Amino acid sequence: MPKETKLYDLLEVSPTATEDEIKKAFRKAAVKYHPDRNPGNEEAEHKFKEINNAYEILLDKRKRQLYDQLGQEGLEAGGPPGGGFGFPGFGGGRHGPPRTEDVPFKLGVGLEDLYNGKTVRIKVTRKRTCVECLGRGTKDPKIEGGPCKTCSGQGRIVKMLRMGNMVQQMVSDCGACHGTGEAPIKPEDACTMCRGQKTLAQPKELEVNMRPGMRPGQRIVFHGEADEAPGAEAGDVVVTLVLEPEEVRARKRREPASALRPAFALMGDSLTNLVVEREIELVEALLGWSYTFEHFDGRVVTVMSPENAPTSTGDLIVVPGEGMPKVGNPTQRGDLYLKMKVRMPRDLSPDVRAQLQALLPAPAPAPAAAARPDATVVEGGVFSQAAARRLEQQQQEDEAAVQMQEEEEGRGQQGPGVQCAQA
Repeated sequence: MPKETKLYDLLEVSPTATEDEIKKAFRKAAVKYHPDRNPGNEEAEHKFKEINNAYEILLDKRKRQLYDQLGQEGLEAGGPPGGGFGFPGFGGGRHGPPRTEDVPFKLGVGLEDLYNGKTVRIKVTRKRTCVECLGRGTKDPKIEGGPCKTCSGQGRIVKMLRMGNMVQQMVSDCGACHGTGEAPIKPEDACTMCRGQKTLAQPKELEVNMRPGMRPGQRIVFHGEADEAPGAEAGDVVVTLVLEPEEVRARKRREPASALRPAFALMGDSLTNLVVEREIELVEALLGWSYTFEHFDGRVVTVMSPENAPTSTGDLIVVPGEGMPKVGNPTQRGDLYLKMKVRMPRDLSPDVRAQLQALLPAPAPAPAAAARPDATVVEGGVFSQAAARRLEQQQQEDEAAVQMQEEEEGRGQQGPGVQCAQA
């Protein structure tokens, strides 16, 4: 009596079932639960992966014997056939089933997408198990697979090259089985649909749900949506959010942005603070100013200058709570910084100059210095200590939130809102 019967139960066969009975049961179950016949049904997709794994194990005499004697844990400890070599496109090590490689996908986003949230549909093409031969490469039940005779199932060929008194070892993929370690199928015996490849390229549309407060560089994982391969676990499609420059976003917009929408940017290394460059006239710098703009969510915001506080070029005006949603807590927002620049008047008339001299304080006497024709005029600004402390504190909060989020992702936690839609 086998130590475990879970794999037999998945195929609804007895532990004494013959290979023909296992094949017949697998074909029936695979047709019932195949993802192509159950689009959007995650339970059916998971079931299909389980029965595919059970079929691969029970049809392999060595694996079946290990499973009957030691169970699933003992089978995994024994390693895959051929001493643990993987197959091209597979990840993982000696223990556990092999896994196909993850498929990376870079998705360009703008700050407005991370502020408001957005749903984007992307198309990916990956290999799926052939529904005709169910991943065997042939529809003839009499043809049995097995290890490649050329490489003894290793998938690799080791050659020793002698160079003078030195011997160099060269390892390359087996040309007979193309690195799979399995015996090649003759053209006349190959499945007519997949031509013996066991898989078919299939496009699929994935729905990427960006939530407010997501950050540039954040990953959204679609588990099991990478390539399928017989006897292997499908890898993941990993979508990485890449922040695009404003000029790139402007070219992609179907409609021009509002005239009130400024060019927002992230403040330095901060993930939640925004900065906008604001240019004002000298009279505004001296007597006060107001600034009206449209935010990412369509709100119109008006900022008034501090009372009795002239503005200088380089000043940073803090607008609390008008930044980006905070990482991990989108109900709270960072701040918006207005980086001020005073536009100085040119070509003043003698009368205006005389009036200004009468109204404004006289400048301090400058130390004598030799006139230099290559002298450069540099405009300096003031960054208050209070604003500096506030900005440093917010950046520390951002770093702590990102670290916590990355630790959660490392434990395999996937944020809510990631959905998958079949095209």
